[in-house]
Amino acid sequence: MNDTSKNYGIIGSVKAKNVAIGDKAIASSSDTVTTVEQADIEPFLTAMVNCIEQLDLNAAQSELLKSDIADYQEKIRDKGPNSGDAQSFLQGFHDKLKLTGALLEEGQKIVTPMLGIAKLFGCTVTGLM
Repeated sequence: MNDTSKNYGIIGSVKAKNVAIGDKAIASSSDTVTTVEQADIEPFLTAMVNCIEQLDLNAAQSELLKSDIADYQEKIRDKGPNSGDAQSFLQGFHDKLKLTGALLEEGQKIVTPMLGIAKLFGCTVTGLM
């Protein structure tokens, strides 16, 4: 005879990589957690600053982009790196690059270190290759 007194139903919403419901149910994941350190990001940020210095930008545009990088460096020093901050930084930086016209021809060089940071966190930047 089935025991109908057990209820394994879920009421509400569930957001999870894995869910196991029922007697002897097992949930597993093959995901690996990767920790990104500030030292992992710094070479990319340095490369971005170097690219900015090679672009044909006026002083205000150059300073705007460099200050974004400095602000992000301060944030990761204070809070540690995380994917949300990386995503926000990269998207905002990309949008500013478009406004300055820096993504034309020579500006494409700056995309490589930006993609490096995005890859570290597994995030994407809208409009960035």
